Amino acid sequence: MLFITNLKTSVKQHPVLRSVGVYTSIIFLSKGISFLLLFIYTNPKFIEPAENGLLNLFASSVVFLTPFLSFGILQSTSTDFYKLKKNEFQNFFTTTLIIPVVILILSVIGFSLFREYFKVKYGFPYFFAILIPLITFLNYIYEQLVLLIRVNGELKKFALAGIARIILEIGLSVVLVVFFAMHWKGRLVGITVSYSIMGVYAFYYFYKKGYLSGKVFKQYIKSELVYAIPIVLMQVSIFALNTSDKFFLAHFTTNEVVGIYGVACVFASIINMFSLAYLNYLGPTVYEALSKTNPDYKIIKQQFFTYAKVMIIATVLVIITIPFVYKFFINSRYYGAVSYFYLIVLGYFIWTITSFFHTFLLYYKEKRKMLQLSVLSMIITIPIIYFFTDQMGVKGTAAAIFLSYCITFILTLFFVKKHIAKLKTA
Repeated sequence: MLFITNLKTSVKQHPVLRSVGVYTSIIFLSKGISFLLLFIYTNPKFIEPAENGLLNLFASSVVFLTPFLSFGILQSTSTDFYKLKKNEFQNFFTTTLIIPVVILILSVIGFSLFREYFKVKYGFPYFFAILIPLITFLNYIYEQLVLLIRVNGELKKFALAGIARIILEIGLSVVLVVFFAMHWKGRLVGITVSYSIMGVYAFYYFYKKGYLSGKVFKQYIKSELVYAIPIVLMQVSIFALNTSDKFFLAHFTTNEVVGIYGVACVFASIINMFSLAYLNYLGPTVYEALSKTNPDYKIIKQQFFTYAKVMIIATVLVIITIPFVYKFFINSRYYGAVSYFYLIVLGYFIWTITSFFHTFLLYYKEKRKMLQLSVLSMIITIPIIYFFTDQMGVKGTAAAIFLSYCITFILTLFFVKKHIAKLKTA
């Protein structure tokens, strides 16, 4: 009891700890509810496996388009908010808002031109040509909203925004899927309505803060275009690892197989959730250690081993627990994924370790290395995923994901080898 009391007092007295706690809680709340809803969404009475496959491909399309639309602006916002004066930041924000709007329009045109191909190959309805770019744009606006709320120190608004989006999206989706039998369309309506409402609030927030009253300057657009290239390529390489597998799988098999495989990926991503929450705390600690005149690699080394232990424990628990979840809670049509589920989990585990070492590249803004790492990762991993999926089907996809993450891990270690050498001697 004394420990709990001291912990509560410590959190109340430290704004950083309180902020991290709220942020982590929102992540776990969102992901936790999403996992619980799998017990509903994997019931063929509500959503068929093939429909889940279509939803997976829709989500993957949004992930693919995101780096091109956001263009590294979120990263710039998080740093320039502190670097620029208030009126300069207003000019920056107003100017950089032009980029995602232009990309939104170009994306709608691009998807519309290839709408017939996507319909024949992946079963995309024609309205996806508008909906995919729109949801990507609204997701970007929402990310800008929560980012600005955080840097402004408005913790209550951050919590309310996160909870509101969760309630709107999940609540509406469940009602439409379960009670109105709208199946996969119910999920999409819930997503669209929730992000639209949050988008309206976001623009109201931007307006009240004066972020929309700035002037447009070409210099901000030029600087973002230069800065964005390595960021975009790095995010695209992450897409190639995390999401392209579903498109290759849909190409060689069916949307039903993608739906079954996608559910396995969702369960495996539990360790990514732990990683994201932990790195949210760990990042500032590592940055602080690196910012010293003589970087404290001893602290970074200690933090890494603690982080690695947490990820190992989380991975073991997921591997042990999820097969029982499949057996007792998931529809039998999804059982086939258990045979290759562990490969996906192990691949995701390796990715969580790799993410730690990306911290060095991001902190020192080593654009050239980020660019080289991203290009190499894509050149090597995409053919692997394609070949394994073609030759071995869904089990080959899972094996390819594991192998691809291993290769990316080795490449990352090579690009941060000078930091690893310092960690070894710390």
